Amino acid sequence: MQVALHSDTTAIVSLIGEHDLSLGDALRGALETAAEQRSCVLVDLSRCTLLDSTGIAVLLDAQKRVRAARGRFALVIPPGQGAVARVAEIIRLGDLVPIAQSREDALTSLAQPPGS
Repeated sequence: MQVALHSDTTAIVSLIGEHDLSLGDALRGALETAAEQRSCVLVDLSRCTLLDSTGIAVLLDAQKRVRAARGRFALVIPPGQGAVARVAEIIRLGDLVPIAQSREDALTSLAQPPGS
């Protein structure tokens, strides 16, 4: 897991490999750090091979906190991302969290004024 401050407004949290119950607290901490430092948080799942229900719950909680602070939150899940994309599709994660197919698309979206 990596946290990078991409711009004055956006932090990117990249999940690499498997993220299950054992990494829930680390993921929560990374997302809290990102949200404390920037108003927009982008979670890049491009290199994530497994995301269980704990990880999904942590992402949804982080989105709630970011939005409560008037920030913006988005995920990157590329087409063909395997198990992560399939789980996101099955649970209709895109109905709850903005999902972009690439980091570039997500950053463009986050740079737009809300509601545009």
